[in-house]
Amino acid sequence: MYHLALNNFPHSCNRFNMDERQLMEIVVPFSRGQEISLGEQTWDPKHTTLTVIEAPELPVGQLAPGRGWGNVERTGRDVTADVLARVAESDAKAAAAPGELAGLLGAHGARLLDEWRAVATRSPDLQPSEALALAELALRTRSAQ
Repeated sequence: MYHLALNNFPHSCNRFNMDERQLMEIVVPFSRGQEISLGEQTWDPKHTTLTVIEAPELPVGQLAPGRGWGNVERTGRDVTADVLARVAESDAKAAAAPGELAGLLGAHGARLLDEWRAVATRSPDLQPSEALALAELALRTRSAQ
């Protein structure tokens, strides 16, 4: 289980007993510099400290105000750096993917990828395969002229 704390003195917010999906819903946008709303507060990553502790699930009786976070710190380990590193690695892989994808799309892959993005932006309701087909058609039409 994961337990999370956000601190921006004098404000703080704790979330307990989170699975990885719940944790990443908060950590991913936060690590990308996006403000997040949690509790009754908006948290700006530039001014907020994030802490993630991996520890056993806390029963409701151990979550009494002022006791929960102390219990987490005593029984768990700080994994903040590990979690942020995983997010950064995932972001780096995603950033490299367009270059790899362009290579898979053939000799004019970069142009096709740009056109595919343009079609998808203009028509967000299309399936990716439909947007790709329209992008290919647009490039063929241009090259035939």
